[in-house]
Amino acid sequence: MSDEQTDVVIEIPLQQLADAVADRLAFEQRLGMCYRENALFVQSHFDTQLVHGSIQGDDKPRISHAWVINPDGTVHDAVLGQDFPQIVYERMFSAEVDVTFTRDQVFEHLQREKTWGPWT
Repeated sequence: MSDEQTDVVIEIPLQQLADAVADRLAFEQRLGMCYRENALFVQSHFDTQLVHGSIQGDDKPRISHAWVINPDGTVHDAVLGQDFPQIVYERMFSAEVDVTFTRDQVFEHLQREKTWGPWT
């Protein structure tokens, strides 16, 4: 065996790299905006429900968070920009639901409280 190091070159198409960078920047802009992003999602998607609760992952402290339950029971997290089967989301993030809001209730809270959340 040789102690020489071999450089490995991986070619990535420029558009794929640009798309990955754009996706990462968009994600970073949504961090800390879970209440806003998920409330906006519920406003534009019928029969969804907004959830206020908490999540915890990777032995980090539990934090307040918002996400959406789709009509088919899957979970949409607008910060992550993707859907998950409910059991997967719950196990990945140790998700705990505090309160769930219908689309109409989201409108009411936004008008009354003038904040994206959390609401009691």
